[in-house]
Amino acid sequence: MSIRSSLRLLVKESPVHKLMHRWQVYQRILASMMTSPTLYVFAISHYCEKARWALDYLGINYTLRHVAPGE
Repeated sequence: MSIRSSLRLLVKESPVHKLMHRWQVYQRILASMMTSPTLYVFAISHYCEKARWALDYLGINYTLRHVAPGE
């Protein structure tokens, strides 16, 4: 077995490589399943604003639904 093939085998069996592979698979599954999320917004809620800012920052398309408290 050559040094190159030995190194390749070590890299493929490393925990970091396995974790990266799992993360890539997880991202593909989520991308295929995910539809546009709905953000339910109260008139005065800083939690809703923070969630909206996070979605905007991450570039996730979403739909807003305004609801009255207690609805």
